[in-house]
Amino acid sequence: IRKRPFMQWFSPEPPRPMSPVGTGGVRQMGRLLLFQRCSQFIQKLTDLITSVRAGLSHSAELCIHIFTGMGGGTGSGIFLDVCYLVQYVLETLGLQDKAQTCGYFFLPDVNLANVADSKTQEYIKSNGFASMQELDYCMNLEVNGGSWDQDYGNGVEIHTKTPPVKLAHLITATNSAGAISADAYNYAMHVAVDYV
Repeated sequence: IRKRPFMQWFSPEPPRPMSPVGTGGVRQMGRLLLFQRCSQFIQKLTDLITSVRAGLSHSAELCIHIFTGMGGGTGSGIFLDVCYLVQYVLETLGLQDKAQTCGYFFLPDVNLANVADSKTQEYIKSNGFASMQELDYCMNLEVNGGSWDQDYGNGVEIHTKTPPVKLAHLITATNSAGAISADAYNYAMHVAVDYV
């Protein structure tokens, strides 16, 4: 895998899966799965956006909502790539100025109440911390002098200094007093749905 120039980010010895579910809590595995299907993902996004715009006026604006968990291996492993690939498709279609992207990032506390195993809780917290650092960095690229530079293979390259989304929403199940809602997952889902 690492022999491909665009896969140099992949560790020669990725962490062992911590769970038999999904990517086992390993963020690199989530990202690897997206990279392996990147062309199909781009085509699906292109088809969806094109079909949504069919019949609308040329000046109609889009609002794209991206939802992801920040504690597992899949969501926390691919969320930035997904956001930037959405921007890539919008630019390819000439819609970058006619679309607003909103990210809904579910913090680890949303799922922790449903996880009994302490090892699983630890990797959810670790993934959440790493994801939040990445999101913070990318939302402030202009200030910190950074950029998003990624080759996805098949001629798809993204080089930008723009944030991953125009509006980032952090969704937590913890109230202002520091208590986690008794039904954290459903509470967070309802908050996000009601807002949208």
